[in-house]
Amino acid sequence: MTIAEKTTNVNVVYIFIVSLIILLFGLLGSSVEAFPEFADLVDQDCFFCHLDPNGGGVRNPVGQFFDGNNFEFPEGFDPETFLVKANLLTQDHSFSGDIRVAYIKASQVTHRDQETAGCVSCHSSVDTFLLMKSEVAVHARVSDKVQVTLSSNLGNPFDAFGRIEIISDRLWIRIGQFQLPFALRQDDHNILVRNGYNLGSNKRDLGLEVIGNYKNLFFNSVVFNGNRNTLADRNQHKGFLTTIGGKFTFIRVGISHLFDKLEERGEAVSAAFLIANISKFSVEIECDFKVQNGSDSLVSTGYYVGAKYRLTPRLSVSGRYESFDPNGGVKGDLEQRITTFARYRFAKNASFEIYYWGNIENNNRNDDKNWQLNGVDQVILMSSFWF
Repeated sequence: MTIAEKTTNVNVVYIFIVSLIILLFGLLGSSVEAFPEFADLVDQDCFFCHLDPNGGGVRNPVGQFFDGNNFEFPEGFDPETFLVKANLLTQDHSFSGDIRVAYIKASQVTHRDQETAGCVSCHSSVDTFLLMKSEVAVHARVSDKVQVTLSSNLGNPFDAFGRIEIISDRLWIRIGQFQLPFALRQDDHNILVRNGYNLGSNKRDLGLEVIGNYKNLFFNSVVFNGNRNTLADRNQHKGFLTTIGGKFTFIRVGISHLFDKLEERGEAVSAAFLIANISKFSVEIECDFKVQNGSDSLVSTGYYVGAKYRLTPRLSVSGRYESFDPNGGVKGDLEQRITTFARYRFAKNASFEIYYWGNIENNNRNDDKNWQLNGVDQVILMSSFWF
């Protein structure tokens, strides 16, 4: 890589990050009221709108109303009164569905990449339609303190767990198969560092989780099988994960630490994360790193910085810079990407999304290694339908 090429890549990254910082401080300096997006919009935790205390998935009656009203509550809305009335009208069972179909067009199309199985090939050098998600879920309240969730995606078991409320709105236990609560919750499973550590939103593991919150603090502790590549438990070791954080005015911060033992070698993955929300604008940052037993230095590092702005209740735009170095001892495997994204909700339960992935080329890479999307840009058109 020449000096000019290095300078160009660095400048692109610096311009992106500096632009986010300038926009954030510009909003901080303006006369706007600060409140984090969605959960903090009504000064509540995730379980205020979702059946899952960690957020995501099936919404409760308040969440359904919030979603149907374009993520806004009408003036004079009393959440507590509405929640009481909704609980009286809510059935013990609810069903949901989510379908996502994508058209992926890469700037280069080669036959060899399409022959490689897995998510890398799905988002590699292709020109194709792809069924990204076809999920059906059922949620049941079997007693005042016990709830059960079952879902299937593309014909495979996805979420299957029972949740017990120990202390009302404060402490829960979850047992079964679920997404590990590592750092920021993300719907995009293709974030470089998350995909590299097998911690994307499409990954599940089996175990037991303790979920809690107290005032402005929140925490999750999980013991799980520890095979993030597969649900099959192929060893006698268990993985452990703890996430702890807090909410301060318009900022949420936290740390996560995961210890796992894959192929008889222990590894620890840690992350620090932050999300700040000011009116319709939000910024998120996550920095991850991994060490292995017998290593006195970082084995792998990665991070991403993103921003989102809601232009209208139906239209939002966002951008994200990602960097992932899967092996600090290998020259040329650094992956970098700039993603821009727009989402338009054209109907109550339907949206259209467009992504542009600008994958920054690494001219120092080893061509014998098929590093994901090296220098191959692509456009993804996504249609989503749900109920």
